[in-house]
Amino acid sequence: MAKRNPGIKAAVPKNVFVKPLKFEFKDLFKALAKGVGHTAVGKWEELGTDAVEILSAIGIATDPEELAFLLIRRSATRAIFELVGESANIFPPEVKSKPEDLTSQLQTYASGRSFL
Repeated sequence: MAKRNPGIKAAVPKNVFVKPLKFEFKDLFKALAKGVGHTAVGKWEELGTDAVEILSAIGIATDPEELAFLLIRRSATRAIFELVGESANIFPPEVKSKPEDLTSQLQTYASGRSFL
């Protein structure tokens, strides 16, 4: 069987202050002109897109590898929050103040249920 090689490998995003700046003046002036035109016409909703184009022309854009990492982390975080929200009702509503009491309460509660 042929070994599959992914085209993009996730990488931890670099800090904005560490990324090297590369100015593409043609794209920069084009994005600035679009931003000025959208401001003059009053298309305020287009200014966000223009700002992204300006940052991309300066070289602060997010690489595909960094974007893949951010998407994976965001989806894992969302899944954990959903799991915690769905399983909140299996824990006892009253929590005693001491951690030892909470541990014994959870052990008592878990002994009546099988989690596997």
